[in-house]
Amino acid sequence: DFLRRVTFDLAGTLPSPTEITLFGLNPDPHKRAKLVDQLLSEGDFARNWSRYWRDVIFSRATEMRSGFARPTFEQWMTEQLQQNRKWDEIVTDLITATGDVREVGQTGFIFAHGGMAAELASETSRIFMGIQIQCANCHDHPSDIWVRDDFHQLAAYFPRIRVRRVQEGNRRSFEIVSFNVPDGGRRRQAFNPEFLIRRFDTNRDGKVTKDEVKNSQFARAFDGILRRADSNNDGALTLAELKKLPPNNAQRATSEYYMPDLANPSSRGKRIDPVFFVSKMESKSGLRDQDRRAELAAALTAKDNPWFAKA
Repeated sequence: DFLRRVTFDLAGTLPSPTEITLFGLNPDPHKRAKLVDQLLSEGDFARNWSRYWRDVIFSRATEMRSGFARPTFEQWMTEQLQQNRKWDEIVTDLITATGDVREVGQTGFIFAHGGMAAELASETSRIFMGIQIQCANCHDHPSDIWVRDDFHQLAAYFPRIRVRRVQEGNRRSFEIVSFNVPDGGRRRQAFNPEFLIRRFDTNRDGKVTKDEVKNSQFARAFDGILRRADSNNDGALTLAELKKLPPNNAQRATSEYYMPDLANPSSRGKRIDPVFFVSKMESKSGLRDQDRRAELAAALTAKDNPWFAKA
């Protein structure tokens, strides 16, 4: 039982009948520890667990194009495990990554969510600390101690990330870059559910479908919004569903972060500076993107953060 379980858990394979017999006959009192060392040193361990982390990172991806990054991420993670790198170093690389998603494997985490601050805050907390803080995006957590400011102060570490298209001949890719522009630039138009219904509900049935938006600029974003807002899974969006959609903080012409005003969704909202909600460590609003994310990574992986160790 031990041989089967440890081989499956570490290497993702099952022992052969011959291996089972030899293990049972082996009188060495340290045979279990030696088996674990052997499994950890072989290639199947790194490949098995890189696939596991690929699934963890990409299973809740909100960026529909994230498939570009999966093979490179899996290969990079395999190499990290083969080298026996420390988990805090791997996580730091994931949070601070920049570069082409087809070439730099650690960009996979950020690309999986299109560089969107709110999505990255949710997944950073969930994956690396086991804290489901996404409930506090729109309101104080109903069953935990986290409040809305905690969520948005965490998201404020990420607003200076951009995903940029790369086109070189027939080669298409994307790259993660920093966007360090002073506040005060022109914003994009705020998300307006009433306008979307008026504009795209061509048959006036109170719903917007993918077919109705297929020839518009809204078509590229439709699948992601449908996945987040389609509460009855009918493949269409109603005004009520669009109004319940959590804010995605997509004001991208500034590199500062704004917490949406739920009472007035068309407004810019309240400017928020980064604070790591576990330790209450505050950051400066003027830090450049790489410095800001490095500061978060240091706080997240610090020895006095029990949530990181537990996760």
